[in-house]
Amino acid sequence: MIQSMLFPDEQRGPLDAIASTTTRDTKSSPEMSETTFAQQLEELRLAKRFTILELSEILCRSGDTIKNWMYRGQIPDFATQAEVIRALVETKLPSKAVQSELSRLYNLTWEAKKRRWRLRLTINVGKKVVGKRITVDLKAGDANSAIQQRETIIAAYKKLGLIVCSR
Repeated sequence: MIQSMLFPDEQRGPLDAIASTTTRDTKSSPEMSETTFAQQLEELRLAKRFTILELSEILCRSGDTIKNWMYRGQIPDFATQAEVIRALVETKLPSKAVQSELSRLYNLTWEAKKRRWRLRLTINVGKKVVGKRITVDLKAGDANSAIQQRETIIAAYKKLGLIVCSR
């Protein structure tokens, strides 16, 4: 309430709208504001498929601190809440679960140093000749565009008359 009087809606940023749901209001109970931040943290964690250990690495906090925020009802101050939510929303790093799933289903591997995906394919020349193993560096940083680029590359190789195998 006070925050809306101090900062009109046109001066508030997008993170203020998220963080305003986690601030303590004089009319609401403390339990409600604690669960709101914990629920947001849990929803972002599940949406991006991060483990607690991966969250602790991204947020530069200990795993116990994150567990306290999520499960034990402790909440950080407003600035830390906004920083945590912003860091999780803006992160482009795929979780280990996403990496293993894309590797298994699409033969895409994550290069952590270059922060991009790599496609691994085998191009067969004939029935009795062993295929040629190739890797293609994709300029995609996120999983969805990497899958789209993969499909385009495979379609182009097939249009050239090459036989493409996933492994």
